[in-house]
Amino acid sequence: MNTEDRTTYLHGQIDGLKTLCLALLTNHHDPKSVLESLEMFSQMALSKNAATSAPDLGLEAAQEMISAFRKILEHESNRKPPRTPEVSDRGHR
Repeated sequence: MNTEDRTTYLHGQIDGLKTLCLALLTNHHDPKSVLESLEMFSQMALSKNAATSAPDLGLEAAQEMISAFRKILEHESNRKPPRTPEVSDRGHR
């Protein structure tokens, strides 16, 4: 597998993870709490990456992804009130 193939494969994996994240974010019972966690963890991750002198392009990409997730969560928070998770939401049958 050459570099271009690996890059294409990596892009596919990232798209798959983004799709999973979007599905989880838009179906979570309390988007506001997820937004608060996103803010906390994103600050930690961005601080860690900045301290390790990660490439600017990588930091920019991470910030753009976090920003996109933030917008989705803000929209979901305004769209629906928090609800109590049902038994089926927790994977129990």
